[in-house]
Amino acid sequence: MPSKAYQQRQRCKRHFTENSAVAKSTAREYYEKFKPEIIRRKLEKRKSDRAKVRRHCAGVKKKIATDCNYKEKNRTRALKTTRRRLEENVEYRERNRQRALSNTRRRLVKNPDYKERNRQAASLNTSRRLKENPDYKKKHR
Repeated sequence: MPSKAYQQRQRCKRHFTENSAVAKSTAREYYEKFKPEIIRRKLEKRKSDRAKVRRHCAGVKKKIATDCNYKEKNRTRALKTTRRRLEENVEYRERNRQRALSNTRRRLVKNPDYKERNRQAASLNTSRRLKENPDYKKKHR
């Protein structure tokens, strides 16, 4: 004689197979109704699961190391995202600019070759702008 739990599972299974179309449509309607909340909750849960994040990062690093196509796709996607973020987010753009300035200053102090290359590039740019731009010429001569 089958157990009570087994019979209950079988009843639930039968009920679901009979009403699967209704259940699916109800689930779809619920998702459409609460989509932003569901997505936010899912993202929070995904971010808070540190072990899964570590495993994912390790897998991505391994894939980047072995698969050249994936590496290239990943690089182009990251560039596209960074450019979009620089255009849209003023705070991010400013932080990025400040970080670049401090890195350049540090490099100018530490690396004499870089300092020399930078000085030569600046003089070339200045002379080019003096030739091409009359307003710049008025200001700086």
